[in-house]
Amino acid sequence: MQNIFRKVLILLTALEYKSVLAEDVDNDDDMSSYTKDNDIYYKTTWKPRDCVGPLEEDDDITMVMEYYGESSKGSSDVEKAVTVRVGRGQTLHLNGRGMQGMCLGERRRLKIPKNKIRAELKTLFPDISDITTFLEVELVELNGVKWEKLDSGLVLALIEEVEAERCDRTVVDGDWLAVEYEGSLEDGSVFDSSKSRGQPFGPFRQGYRQIIAGYEIALAGRCLGERFKMIVPPHLAYGDEGVGTSIPPKATLYFDVRLVKLNDKTWTEVDEDQDEDEQVYRWETVESVPDCTMIAGQEDDLYIHYQAVREDGSKFGSMVESGEPYGPFRLYGDGLRTAPGLNKPIEGMCLGESRKIYLPPRLGWAGQFETMEVTVVLVRINQTREKSPTLPEGPPKKQEL
Repeated sequence: MQNIFRKVLILLTALEYKSVLAEDVDNDDDMSSYTKDNDIYYKTTWKPRDCVGPLEEDDDITMVMEYYGESSKGSSDVEKAVTVRVGRGQTLHLNGRGMQGMCLGERRRLKIPKNKIRAELKTLFPDISDITTFLEVELVELNGVKWEKLDSGLVLALIEEVEAERCDRTVVDGDWLAVEYEGSLEDGSVFDSSKSRGQPFGPFRQGYRQIIAGYEIALAGRCLGERFKMIVPPHLAYGDEGVGTSIPPKATLYFDVRLVKLNDKTWTEVDEDQDEDEQVYRWETVESVPDCTMIAGQEDDLYIHYQAVREDGSKFGSMVESGEPYGPFRLYGDGLRTAPGLNKPIEGMCLGESRKIYLPPRLGWAGQFETMEVTVVLVRINQTREKSPTLPEGPPKKQEL
């Protein structure tokens, strides 16, 4: 028999509740440390200090699940790891038992009746003939939120993200910022907060080392109003020395942060209830075509003239340099891959029509941090060229198309 170790990435949604027959689980370790949830026993093997969550019924989650089993294939003992993504509707019907109340990043060991786990997994992994009765489970994503460890060592979770359509600007070096925050030590003691100060911290200038490095890394690319949690290692905080009596040497710091000021704009909670009409991402017809005979569709080869205006008033595009139109390209294909927000406004344009598009940074070119006004004229439909120009990888210089 071949011993197999499998790591399974499972997407669960709409956790169900179904009754199953109870069966004794293996007692290969001290069961006094386990909690019983119907027919499943579980214990927490690791839990983050700050709980993001917890997991509730109907949450969309991604879990990493490790288990041991045997296969009849092969004659030698082999250990291997396999990652499998299971789509919605293909969930393990553990019905949330043993997992309800988990925090993001938490790990648990589940003891599950043999008949239940065998029945659930055999359809997903038909080569498994027998499975032991415990699983190691880690909650790695909860309703789109996940902890991410950056190359710098900073650990970050974006708790409240601003939709790309509503984010008119992202943080870059030189911006003036202010934040609401709470900072605490590993033991949970709070060493500082904007609440205790009675006001946000700031203004400070991004990229000018006026705050610890962990803050500058986390704030880069953020939108006004976004909230995140971060775990800052000592080398990105106050290092080997600490600060006075409040922050000891070599301290790892925990922060809960919201960006509340970005240059001359200030966030308030009412911003969360913006009307659809207040979206940054929108477009309007500048010049219509009275007798529209052809419209841009997803299967058409298209050519456009365009002009984009940066925050500082500088412009780029084929209309600026009186160059050749950009094309051919197809909507939602590689042609507009580097500026995906242009697809929707161009779709349905009449041949000869002109539109103005307000293109926010997260739907625009790589490196774009402001909302640009992009004027587009559809000049050709279904005409081919010998050589297709390529859309610039970032906001192009004036001489580029």
